[in-house]
Amino acid sequence: MSPPPLRLLALAVLVPVLGACASVQHRWAEVTIHELSYQNIYSSVLDMLELEGFGVSRRLPDEGRIETEWFTGDSRREFRGPSRRRVHVEIRRKERDDGYVVRMRVQEQVVPKGGTLGGGQRFRESDWEDFPDSFEDAEYMAAKLRALLSKYTGPRSVSVETEGAGP
Repeated sequence: MSPPPLRLLALAVLVPVLGACASVQHRWAEVTIHELSYQNIYSSVLDMLELEGFGVSRRLPDEGRIETEWFTGDSRREFRGPSRRRVHVEIRRKERDDGYVVRMRVQEQVVPKGGTLGGGQRFRESDWEDFPDSFEDAEYMAAKLRALLSKYTGPRSVSVETEGAGP
């Protein structure tokens, strides 16, 4: 016996809607640092973000957090069209030794029906939709931070985790 047509229609409508409501998983790249003070690490992260063209919108040094402004442009990933990225950074003291862990993720949002950003086109905040984090960009930022910090500590004092960490 087959389900009534209305149930099939309801299922066809609800499944994509429920899928769209699922949260986008955050992917973090991590850098472990030894032999530097918290203040030096925090300042180096700010310098690295500035060198990469990101303006900082939130500085919370007491919480070990930094958030950049949205950087808008065309996505370099499989989605083509308007996208914007922002970097989230967390700095935490390691539990077992005197080092620190810097976690970075690159949040990305897209305008699925937006065309291109040419011609001064503007989008409403409600036009943007979450897109999976750009782990490749987070790894790139982690490598840049590692290179910057290695100038002060030597390469053995800084390591980069290459696997993404969950939320």
